[in-house]
Amino acid sequence: MQIDLIVKKLSKLKGGSFIIEYRNKEDVDLIKDDILDTFYTKKYERDLNFFELSPEKDSMEISVSQIRELKKRFLHKAIEETPIVIFNKNIASLNNNSANALLKVTEETPLNTFFIFFTTSAFKVISTIKSRSRILKISNNDLSVSLDDF
Repeated sequence: MQIDLIVKKLSKLKGGSFIIEYRNKEDVDLIKDDILDTFYTKKYERDLNFFELSPEKDSMEISVSQIRELKKRFLHKAIEETPIVIFNKNIASLNNNSANALLKVTEETPLNTFFIFFTTSAFKVISTIKSRSRILKISNNDLSVSLDDF
């Protein structure tokens, strides 16, 4: 499956910000599982370096305080070449304030740090984050981007 190849290609990069446009919700979970299996060989690496950014309970949006916590917890540590992955299943859950708080970090992504955002429409993503990200589109379990595009 081409999704596996893309995840393997991502794992060879030194980090960056990626927006993945999808049609089937199952694709998001498949990619998440592939990332966990490809990037991390040990459970403690997953626990320490994989962060799923999602709204807090009783909320539909990610708050600015969650972005600040993310910065404190994940983006100021360097663990021997183990990648840090910030994974968000729905970039629309970022409100304008939290998107702007995240913007500074995506501008200067620390080495070996990956931001992976999902959306059903890249058109709806705010332009400042979109301009700092590589956009991949999945349709019918196939990616409409070449492996050479990154």
